[in-house]
Amino acid sequence: MDPITSIVTKIVFICIAGFIILYFLFRLFGGGQLFSNEQVANFTAETNSKITNTLGQSVEGFEPAMFLRVYPGLLESDFHQVESHVGRYVYEDGKLLYDQDGKKELHTISGVISEKGMHRLLQNIGVRLGISRTDPDLVQKVIRGIENTGGIVPIVNGQNIAPEIGQPVVMTGIIQCLGRKNTSESQTLECVLGFHTEDGTCYGIQNLYEINGVPLDQGQEMRVTGILHTPHSSNIYEIEGVIDVQSAVEI
Repeated sequence: MDPITSIVTKIVFICIAGFIILYFLFRLFGGGQLFSNEQVANFTAETNSKITNTLGQSVEGFEPAMFLRVYPGLLESDFHQVESHVGRYVYEDGKLLYDQDGKKELHTISGVISEKGMHRLLQNIGVRLGISRTDPDLVQKVIRGIENTGGIVPIVNGQNIAPEIGQPVVMTGIIQCLGRKNTSESQTLECVLGFHTEDGTCYGIQNLYEINGVPLDQGQEMRVTGILHTPHSSNIYEIEGVIDVQSAVEI
């Protein structure tokens, strides 16, 4: 074999090998179908069963809000690009939106997550949790992850874990007016809404103005997910921190 032919052969071999490697990497880390149809079917059956047992039977099927009420470890961002029977869900600017793709919502089933949407949901969760598609316990690990906030978000009130500044939190509580630190000052009728947890701790909140289309108001009970920050130096309210809310579910 002459030198030129030898070089060309080597280049062709390297290109083919590189293509094969890139193909398998693409398939492994997000390209194509991440999970098998059997895995998606098992995931769908388990989640549907628990939602039905918790919220009651739904003839049409289930929407994201139902999943979020039952599984505390789920995030609204998990439903990004999850398809429904009409349109899809999109997570933008910290909010989960229903995009009908210009189609008319002809039936109550329109917003129900489709079979293809369940595949995307499982993929989103699996990728976020770093679970390999080849793991034989994949579905069970995903289920445990979304059932247990401790498996996803390390800080959960109601457990013996102290919230840490700069860390993710999942907290259950009620929206109430915040009290001032200096009670000797003259009190006004103003009401700055904050988040009061079940153990009586108060937090400031940001990026949360409404829930389910209803403006935020006193007395709303909810579970919020976000990042805990130190209060600003000019803060005048009795709070342990400020939660930068990423998602909220009314309970």
